[in-house]
Amino acid sequence: MTTDLATQSQLQEVILSGSEILQSSEIRVSKALSVGENILQAIKETGMNADLDERCNKFLVNCRTAKNDIEVQRKPITAFFDTIRKQFTETEGKLDPKKADTVVYKIQTSRDAYVKKLRDEEVEKQRIAQLKLDKDNEMIEIKSSLETQLSEYVQNHILERKQKLQNSFNGITLETFTEKSKALKTLAIAYSRQHFDLFSPNHFRKFVTQEETTVLLDEFMKSKDFDLISAVVVGDIQKFKLELIEKLPSLKTSLEEMAKAGAEEKKRLEAEKAKREADAEAKMKSDAEAKTKSDAEALELQKVADQTNAMMNNMVLTDSVAPETRDGYKIILLNKTAVAEIFTFWFQREGMTLTLEELEKKSIAQMKAYCEKVGHKSNDVIVSTNLKYEPVYKAVNRK
Repeated sequence: MTTDLATQSQLQEVILSGSEILQSSEIRVSKALSVGENILQAIKETGMNADLDERCNKFLVNCRTAKNDIEVQRKPITAFFDTIRKQFTETEGKLDPKKADTVVYKIQTSRDAYVKKLRDEEVEKQRIAQLKLDKDNEMIEIKSSLETQLSEYVQNHILERKQKLQNSFNGITLETFTEKSKALKTLAIAYSRQHFDLFSPNHFRKFVTQEETTVLLDEFMKSKDFDLISAVVVGDIQKFKLELIEKLPSLKTSLEEMAKAGAEEKKRLEAEKAKREADAEAKMKSDAEAKTKSDAEALELQKVADQTNAMMNNMVLTDSVAPETRDGYKIILLNKTAVAEIFTFWFQREGMTLTLEELEKKSIAQMKAYCEKVGHKSNDVIVSTNLKYEPVYKAVNRK
């Protein structure tokens, strides 16, 4: 009987003969099993003996012969259907996208390579954009830090100058009042260019080069109007100086009262004077802290605005329309030690919940596939120098 091509007549012949063979085989097996059940019942009732052992031997030999006979009879039938199945699978296989020698596989591979190229290009664009954004943000951070440090530098200078004036004012006695009052009123307030030029900020850099940082610092200092900063410093100190001058009459009165007072009263007046001086010192520091805080808040708002603009300017818009993809990971083993790491990772997450029988059926390939799936789904990956994860992009085919 030929099996090169399954014709309708051949199929009918095979089905008919196969049905007859199967029916006779089932009858033969049924009779054999009936005999076997009788033997088992006898063993159960009397236990094994020489006669039963002989019956068992004869039964098993007959079963083996019957099995062989049935196999001989059905082999042409099953061989015919195996050939038919093979013909179908070979035909289907020509459209299998997983077989490397098919046209379908080659086209799918071309799509996958195209998708990978687009994804790699997108990743590279994003990497470059992120690097530029990191650099721009660092430049903004450095600029903001320079502004903050210069503001604190100037404010500290103003505070020191005020404290010196206050200390000099506090040291006025009745004997030195006329001389020091005149010195205070005629004191010329100025801001030294040398102090401004000695401003030496510190900064942290990671993405910006040393040369770029030097240029940034030079440009920052050039952008600052010394005359304007000097006017602010002088104006602030001058205002404080005038406040002290306005206090001179009351100071003189206080000093005169202390000179005339008895020991108890003098002690009280001195305590009041000490309190006024402490309050004045506290106010100076409080005003300086408030100004520093106000400047810092304004600089922080400006920094956030600059960073937002930098982020908008560095946004990458994808202009290419990539095919729909199903992404994943492929683990590349770099040495044999990686196999042990694959097993450990898999066993800790899944293997320890399986039975021994289930464990015996697992292969390293299955464990590796599990690790790849988990890595893609939850980003839970094996951190090791013995293996590496490579992204896999597969183009999805849709109607």
